[in-house]
Amino acid sequence: MTQCVIDPTRKKETLDLIATNLIEQVNCVKVIPGISYHKVVYLELAVMPMQIASSLSARYGSITKSTG
Repeated sequence: MTQCVIDPTRKKETLDLIATNLIEQVNCVKVIPGISYHKVVYLELAVMPMQIASSLSARYGSITKSTG
């Protein structure tokens, strides 16, 4: 596991943690000012939505046709 947040998020402490075993999927991690004394962690991931298998889509279509 790799900890992604290295900058402090409250005063001098890092309270917000993001750990991953897929560090290659992490594009960007930033600690930015928040609206209070606590900062915001911004995380950007390189992920693509999963596609539904065509057989599952075909089965779902036949269920909705028979019930609707």
